[in-house]
Amino acid sequence: MQLHRLHLENFRQFRSETVEFALGDDRNVTVVHGQNGSGKTTLKNAFLWVLYDESSFNLRPDKLASQGALAEVDPGETVPVEVTLEFEHEGVDYEVTRSYEYQRQAADDYLGEIVDEDLSLSYETADGDRGTRRNPQRSIEQILPERLSDLFFFDGEYITQLSEGHSQAEVKEAIQNIMGLTIIERSIRHLGEVEQRFESEVQEHGNSELSELLDTRSELRSEVEDLTGSIESKKESRQRLREEISEIERKLEGIEEAADLQEEREQLESRRDALEAEIAEINESIDDEISKKGHLPFVMPAIEATAQDLDDLRERGEIPSEVSNQFVEKLLTQGECICGRPLEEGTHPYTSVESYRSDAAENGVDQAAIRIISHLTSIQDEQTEYQERIDELLERRSELRDELTSVDEQLDEIQGDLEEMNVTDPETGETPSELESARTRKKSEREDLKREIWDLERDVETREDRLEEIGEEIDEARQEESQAELARRRMQATSKVQQQLEASFEQLQDQVREYSNDLVSETFDEIATKGYEAEITDEFELRIRDQLQGKYLEVDKSRGERQIASLTFIGSLVQIARERYESDTDAEYFSGGIYPIVMDSPFGALDDEHRRTVSRVIPRMAEQVVVLVTDSQWRGPVASEMNEIASRQYRLDFDEGDGDTSYPQTTIVEETVSQRVNQ
Repeated sequence: MQLHRLHLENFRQFRSETVEFALGDDRNVTVVHGQNGSGKTTLKNAFLWVLYDESSFNLRPDKLASQGALAEVDPGETVPVEVTLEFEHEGVDYEVTRSYEYQRQAADDYLGEIVDEDLSLSYETADGDRGTRRNPQRSIEQILPERLSDLFFFDGEYITQLSEGHSQAEVKEAIQNIMGLTIIERSIRHLGEVEQRFESEVQEHGNSELSELLDTRSELRSEVEDLTGSIESKKESRQRLREEISEIERKLEGIEEAADLQEEREQLESRRDALEAEIAEINESIDDEISKKGHLPFVMPAIEATAQDLDDLRERGEIPSEVSNQFVEKLLTQGECICGRPLEEGTHPYTSVESYRSDAAENGVDQAAIRIISHLTSIQDEQTEYQERIDELLERRSELRDELTSVDEQLDEIQGDLEEMNVTDPETGETPSELESARTRKKSEREDLKREIWDLERDVETREDRLEEIGEEIDEARQEESQAELARRRMQATSKVQQQLEASFEQLQDQVREYSNDLVSETFDEIATKGYEAEITDEFELRIRDQLQGKYLEVDKSRGERQIASLTFIGSLVQIARERYESDTDAEYFSGGIYPIVMDSPFGALDDEHRRTVSRVIPRMAEQVVVLVTDSQWRGPVASEMNEIASRQYRLDFDEGDGDTSYPQTTIVEETVSQRVNQ
């Protein structure tokens, strides 16, 4: 797939604008730059909307009509909103157009309501044959599946997520998507349904006990499935809230009056995480000490009393230094040892005392008593060390909790300051107060969801334990009945095939992970800071290691390297798709393809050196790359590195209007060679 031209008509702030894309092997990059709020993200969303009827606008995602266009028509009249994308795929030229018709509802309505919509996909072959696809959405899905859209149309937030500590799900999902393993997933689900059908046959022909057990298992499985679905849904909600919170924090960073407070909050939150982690470690140490030596404080009174009694007996001469047979006979006659234990003939205590009737005085009871006292003293020393260790841990935990309280108080103060800040952001029309209130609400919702997920996971664990018990009971019941043998064999065969498919799924996934890891490591070694290496771990985490120490780096210590690693990972998947497409062998599940990449703000908050390095990575990621950046990101090292390879460069000129006679509008201006040199 190769992009040729994108045209926008009344799409958000674009009235009638066009971008033509760079083509060629050496100069394959198109750059569009502009100030914040000028429409970079809108351009990225234009691709998603025209291809999939989707967008990632945070505010009013379905309100796409230009305010200026709506202002020019009377209430009741309509405005067409249209995006057209021209591209080539496998030697065929395509033109896809998606349009909405917005009707103005009233004189003060500048958003409109959708009253009609349309999608068309026309084509022209190399032989000159022309036509229109009867099912355009299905044809688009075959050319560039929507499941791959995150890999080819993404922003800086997605790049950051791929390399964060909790990125396993994103990395694994990306690998599964590029492999096209949906056919295996469907097969696994279908085999599960077949197994359920054979279970029904077992129930029909089996005995009542087995039937009841299978009914119970079926109900429990259904409950687990429902609970698991609820957990996944709530996790997705938490993830969505996290992204929305990140977006709010990004906006706060962009407001000059709130930027310092937001930066201070990020530092305090980082410190709070560290404090909570250290407190958790101390709690584990306390638990470990108590599990090993927690009994000592309870037994010490008895131990000390015993030691004192033995010492008193020896000092009074009641335990002689040389044990005579007469003393031993006295103990045996009394029927009670000096420790108070009864001595009955034939018992082990009786035999032990009787054995002291000997001429060897150095091995008598006196020496045994000394050894006992010495051992009891060592126990007392151990108890003292234990108490000192516990006191030390408790004192340190108290200090950390005090600091944590101080950090929380500072965070509360920052929250209060932001909630009272009513400066309006000229780009979004939002105030720090509104943003902070929304952030607080969303964080509260995330915590509520976290508790709900924890409760649901406990419910799942309880049911899975019961399922394991029932499984054993079913195995026993099956051994006692014979009428359902055939259905049982079929069910077992189905289960075996399902297990084999699941193993194949994991194996294929790991193969792509390993291949992608090799590509990431190779590219990263060429361009990243020396001394660091990138890898995709067995747990599907995209990580940066210190080659000298073999340790994972912290996020804030390697943001540039992590950005590079994420981009090389995406590039590796694009290369895998291209190699599968060009391979002579038939792909089992996904034939691959040659796709462009459209990226919004890939440079984030990187320093100049890392921006320069990322600029070198971008052209290598795909055969055609479209980069959307802010003016501040474009100037300097980025422009210096990419001017020669970016054969198409555009500037977004944004006019916010006065709200009365003019409205927000962005003009796309192609830059000349002289304009590029002056940047």
